Amino acid sequence: MELTLKEMQILAQYVDGNQYSFFDDLPKIKGEGSKDSLRDKGVLHKNVLSDAVRPLFDCLANPQIVAKFRLRQLEVNMRKRVYKKDNRQVLVEFHRDMVILSPFDSEVESVRVEIANHTGVSFQKHSQLKQVLTGDELLTLMALADWLRRVALLELVNQTAPKKLTLDDLFSFMAAPLKLGLLSQTTDMTHLAVPNKAALEQALSGLQNKRLVEAYQPDILIDKSTILLAINFLVPNMTIALELYDLTEKSRVLTAREMILQASPKDALCYSASTAGFAVESVTGGQVTEKIMAYLSCPQLNAQKQN
Repeated sequence: MELTLKEMQILAQYVDGNQYSFFDDLPKIKGEGSKDSLRDKGVLHKNVLSDAVRPLFDCLANPQIVAKFRLRQLEVNMRKRVYKKDNRQVLVEFHRDMVILSPFDSEVESVRVEIANHTGVSFQKHSQLKQVLTGDELLTLMALADWLRRVALLELVNQTAPKKLTLDDLFSFMAAPLKLGLLSQTTDMTHLAVPNKAALEQALSGLQNKRLVEAYQPDILIDKSTILLAINFLVPNMTIALELYDLTEKSRVLTAREMILQASPKDALCYSASTAGFAVESVTGGQVTEKIMAYLSCPQLNAQKQN
């Protein structure tokens, strides 16, 4: 079923929903759509929801589990959601001012193929990074990777590149990060604030303990594992956001979130926040696809594993 965002906005007055209702999360637009167009499509009958679509819209309005996925890559802006209630799962796909509604079960493979066309299907990866970092450590690691990326790119075009990096250099570099760098994209996704100089020094100490930095006094010596990560991440051109909301527990809403930066089918970084910090892991394009599909399947969350 295809409806305009305006038509979905009109339908909001015909349903009573919970706090995660699709109808409470719609942009307010003036686009095309009216009660007459909804009657023509068989959605409304005599000014009420038709019996044929009532279960579908009840699922969108009163979900027990909601999964949200967004992929951005240059001109691509892919958005999909799945709303689950009892045994019904409704896939919501956005295309400009249109909303496409369909049973998720019947679209699983087509969705997988569409996503894999962007993430790739490789099951190999260049980096083996897998750490739990504090917010400051995460941003510092991304800044170090950006500094290495800039050096590598300058050398590729035969320009002079700095050979040494001090604490002051890194602090200045983080104050004006590369526009499309790992640091900028990570702060955009996590909403973390860049550390001050004292916190930066502490973060470098933490990275040294985790063998991602060899030394940081007087010059910062970066470990080979971080260098490998940076060199294979020269052009991070895709960001992915995953969210899951589980309302099946009456006392609280359980949530899961992951953010992914990807440069190639063999180079992707996945972040997930927890009480222990940020779990950071290098993953393959194939693993990225499987993570996305796992979210869209709307699993019930285990309370003991969530924040």
